[in-house]
Amino acid sequence: MAKNSRRLTEHSKDIAKLLADGRQIDRAMKRAAADAVKRHFRAGNPIAVDRGGKVVWIQPKNLAGSTRRVRRVER
Repeated sequence: MAKNSRRLTEHSKDIAKLLADGRQIDRAMKRAAADAVKRHFRAGNPIAVDRGGKVVWIQPKNLAGSTRRVRRVER
């Protein structure tokens, strides 16, 4: 087996483990969402969220409580 083919097979196994467990993916998604909220808050931009199937814009002044919750998620 060629060196590149072996490396590809090893990466495929790693990816399969990540997908099977899912916890690392969940943590990465939570960190990414938390980072997005923080960046919007710092820039003074609203964020769009889903509330009951409708898009609702949350203004930065209303994100202050969200940034505290975000810090808890990151830990």
